[in-house]
Amino acid sequence: MKLQIAVIGGHRNISPQAEKAAGEIGAKIAAAGHAPLTGAAPGVGAIASAEARKRGGLVVGISPEGKRHEKGYAIDSTGVAVMVKTGAGYKGRNVTLVRSADAVVMIGGKIGTLNEATIAVGEVVPLVTITGTGGATEMMAGILEKLDPSFKYFRAMATTKGAVEELEKMVAEKESAGEGNGCSNC
Repeated sequence: MKLQIAVIGGHRNISPQAEKAAGEIGAKIAAAGHAPLTGAAPGVGAIASAEARKRGGLVVGISPEGKRHEKGYAIDSTGVAVMVKTGAGYKGRNVTLVRSADAVVMIGGKIGTLNEATIAVGEVVPLVTITGTGGATEMMAGILEKLDPSFKYFRAMATTKGAVEELEKMVAEKESAGEGNGCSNC
């Protein structure tokens, strides 16, 4: 089963742990034959894209821009084979990115990454966080514990080892249960 796996995370002031995890996860997604999706920004997504592309992965960037080189957006097309220009700005791009994904990997990040992760939960998209990478990733388990403890498609993992396989399992479980995307706690 070929999946579209979004890699979300920070685009500024990335920790060395997040850089390492981003490269590893991009390589692992491509090695498993899946397509990485990114927000077409510098940082975690660009690092994952570059590593995936080196291994022959088809990387899709979901850009907030509406036109080529529209001013005001930090865009990095490193490793991206196909760029989808949403014209929706950052937050609109986040919805398109997550809704286009079968699963999501969260590495580091700040408020924008947290926004993407909460969209994943709200849309019932399986989510793995790579802890130890800093930022919003370190808070996600606690947020879910308090606000949506019944969300069953979440795993916090200390390394990227087994992360892709865990996403594959959650996607298969969700599909076999006949669960589509939709509100997880409505």
